[in-house]
Amino acid sequence: MKSTIKGDLAQLKVETAALEKGYVISRPATACRYDLIVDDGQKLWRVQVKYANGKSSNTKNSVVASLNYTDRNRKEHCYTADQIDAMAIYVPQVDKVLWLSADKVCGKSKFQIKINGRKGRLSNWYENFIW
Repeated sequence: MKSTIKGDLAQLKVETAALEKGYVISRPATACRYDLIVDDGQKLWRVQVKYANGKSSNTKNSVVASLNYTDRNRKEHCYTADQIDAMAIYVPQVDKVLWLSADKVCGKSKFQIKINGRKGRLSNWYENFIW
C-alpha cells in the first residue's frame, strides 16, 4: 500500500474515532504542520495524524511510528509543541487509534508501540493510549 493511501486511511480512522466521541473535526484550509483540528467542546486540539506500521528492530511484538516530517529540502524535523497539541496514531495491527499528547512526541523522531507479548512495566503498551 502506498504511503499516501496509508496516510488517508489513518486520517479517516482518526476522524471516525473523533466523530464517535461526539467531537467536531476541521481540516486546515492551507498546508501546516497539523492535519486536523479536534474540538472536544472544551479545547481545540491541533492534531498530527500518523500511520504506524514500521517494524521495530529489536522485537517482533512492537511497531514504530515515525514522528518526523520532511521539509522541501528533504531535511527531517521533529514536531514541536508550538506546532501540534497531540498526535493521533493509527495502528493497523490492532485496528486502534492512539492519542499521544505533545509532551510524549515532540522532539522525538519515533515512538515504539508494544502490541503483543507480556505487558510488564512497559509504558508504551498500546492499550495505555487508546483513544
